[in-house]
Amino acid sequence: MKKRKSMFVRCVALMLVLALIIALSPDAEKQVRAKTTKATVSMKSKSVMKYIASLADAEKDKVYYNGKSDIPYFELGSRRKEVEELQKGGNPTKFSISSKIKGSKVTWTKTSIYGLTRVIFDYKKNTITFDDINAFFRQEGLSLVGAEYGIRTVSDLFQSDEKSNYNRYGSRIVINLNKYGIKLLKDKKSFYIPVQTYSDLFFPSLGIFQVFNGESLFISNDTQLGDMKEKYYSAKKRKFSKEFADFNYGELCLLYDCQYGLKESHGIKSFDEFFNDTGLVGLIRNQDSLGTDLALYTAINLFFDDLHCDFGRQSWNTDFDGFISQIKNIPQGAFRTRTWGVNSELTSYREKQAPNGIPPYQEVEDTAYITFDEFGFDPTADHKVLPTDADLPTLGNDTIRLVQYAVNKITRAGSPIKNVVVDLSLNGGGVVFTAAYLLAAFLGTSSMASKDMITGAQSMTNYKVDTNLDGVFDEKDTLANRGLNLFCFISGFSYSCANMVPAVFKDSGKVTLIGRTSGGGSCVVSYGSTASGSIFQISSPIRFSFSKNGGFYDVDRGAEPDVFIRDMSKLYDRKYMNTVLAKID
Repeated sequence: MKKRKSMFVRCVALMLVLALIIALSPDAEKQVRAKTTKATVSMKSKSVMKYIASLADAEKDKVYYNGKSDIPYFELGSRRKEVEELQKGGNPTKFSISSKIKGSKVTWTKTSIYGLTRVIFDYKKNTITFDDINAFFRQEGLSLVGAEYGIRTVSDLFQSDEKSNYNRYGSRIVINLNKYGIKLLKDKKSFYIPVQTYSDLFFPSLGIFQVFNGESLFISNDTQLGDMKEKYYSAKKRKFSKEFADFNYGELCLLYDCQYGLKESHGIKSFDEFFNDTGLVGLIRNQDSLGTDLALYTAINLFFDDLHCDFGRQSWNTDFDGFISQIKNIPQGAFRTRTWGVNSELTSYREKQAPNGIPPYQEVEDTAYITFDEFGFDPTADHKVLPTDADLPTLGNDTIRLVQYAVNKITRAGSPIKNVVVDLSLNGGGVVFTAAYLLAAFLGTSSMASKDMITGAQSMTNYKVDTNLDGVFDEKDTLANRGLNLFCFISGFSYSCANMVPAVFKDSGKVTLIGRTSGGGSCVVSYGSTASGSIFQISSPIRFSFSKNGGFYDVDRGAEPDVFIRDMSKLYDRKYMNTVLAKID
C-alpha cells in the first residue's frame, strides 16, 4: 500500500511540473534551434567587477554587448592570460600560452614540458577546436587524466612511480557552435567570445566555474558562493530577451554535451534531444530564469539521479520564495531516495552503538578500526608533524593525518593489532588525493586508473606515500606485507572515493570487503553555470576505473562485498564484528 501511495505522489508531482512547463512555455510544442545568422557587429564595452573565490580578491574586467543584444561577450585576447594564470594557480610552473592571429582564426598554443597543444578559434566556420583538451589543461607533474591536482599541497608526502605510470592521449575535439545557435563575433579591432561559452569550455576542467549576474563576474569552486552570495543576489532583476533565452538553452546543451561523463550509461546522444525527450526544453528556453532553474533541478534530481550531480543555487534573477515553493513538487530519483535512506538507516544504527560519536581511530582487542565519513583535507593543518593522541578527536576531518596517526599506532613496538578495518560504510566521498594516500598506506602503492569518456584519453598513476614522516618511501610507511589482516566495511552509501577505494582493494586481493555493495559514483566532480545564472555540479567526463588485462573498467556499479552482512546494524558493534573477522580465513 505504501508503495502505491508513493507512486501516486510522484505522478502528481510530475503532472505539476509538466503543467508548469506548459504555463511558462506557450510555444513548447514548437521548440526548434535558433538559427545562427550573420550578425552586424557593433560592440560596446561595460566595466564590471570580477571576484575570485571571495569578495577580498576583486579586480576590474570588461564585458561587451553587440548593439542592443543582452548576450555578454569577452574580448578573446583578454582571456588568454587569465586561462594561463588560473591553470598555474600560483604554482611555479613554467608553461605559457601564446596567441597567433591569421585571417579569421585565432590560435592559442600552450607550450609546456609535455610539448605543444593548441586551441583554434575559427571565426569563419564558427568552431572551436582542441587538438588535445586533456593536454591543454594538464598540470606539470600530474597525470593526463585524473583529479589528483590537490596533491601539490602535500607533494612531499607522495612519490610518483614514473616507471609504471602511463598516459594514452585522446582524440581531437571540434565544437561546432552553429549546432547550438551560438555565434563567435569579430570586428575590425578584436575577436569576441560569449562569456558563457568561454566559461563552459575553459572552467570545468580547472575544477571551478564562472557566473555573471549582469553586473559582476564570480569565479569559485563553491556552488554556495561563500561570502560572495549576497553580492551575487544584489543585482537588479530583469526579463531576458527571446534571443538570450535561446542562447541560454544552446549553452546549456553545449556544456552538458562537452562535460557530462555519464551520457552513455544514461542513453543520452545529445542534450538537445534529452531536454526535448524529457519535456524540459520549454522551461529552459523561457525568458524567466525560474524556468531554467526548475528544469535543471528536475533533470539533476529526477532524471540524472546520481549523487555527483547536484543543484547548487538558483539564478540571481529568480525569486527565491517562488523557486522553493515549486521544487517541493519535484520528486527525487529512485537511486537518490534509496541511497539517502541507507544513510539514515545506518546513521541510526551507529548512533545506538556509539551515542557519543564513534572515534576516528579505535582499538578493540586485537583489531584497529579507522572510521571517517568523508575523504577530507584541512589545508591549514601541518601534515609534516605526526598527530598525537590529543589530535584524535579532529582527525576524522583530515584523512591524511588520520592515516598517519593510524599507521604509526598500528605499527608501534609491542602493538597487539592483528586486524585492521577501515570503515567506509557512511562515507560519501571527498578529496581524491587523500584516497590515494589511504590506498598506498594499505597496499604499499596506490594504483588509480582514469579515463576521459569524451576524448578517450587514459592515465594510470601509481604513488607511494610517507606516513611516518621520515622522508623515505619504504615498507615502514605501509600496512602491507606485515602479516596483518586488512578489511574494509562498505554499504550502499559508500560513494565516490569511498566506492573507488574498495574497488581497488577488491582488485588487489589484499583487503576483504565486508557489508553490502558500494554505491558507485565513478566520475570526478566538476562545476557548471548557465548564462541565466544557475549554479550546479556535474559528473565530469573523467571516470575512475581499475585496470585489468590492460583494459579500463569503471567502478560506477559499485564493489561487491566478499562477506555479505544481512543485519547491517551489527556493523557498528565492534566486539561482535571481531568475532566475524576471526572466522574469515
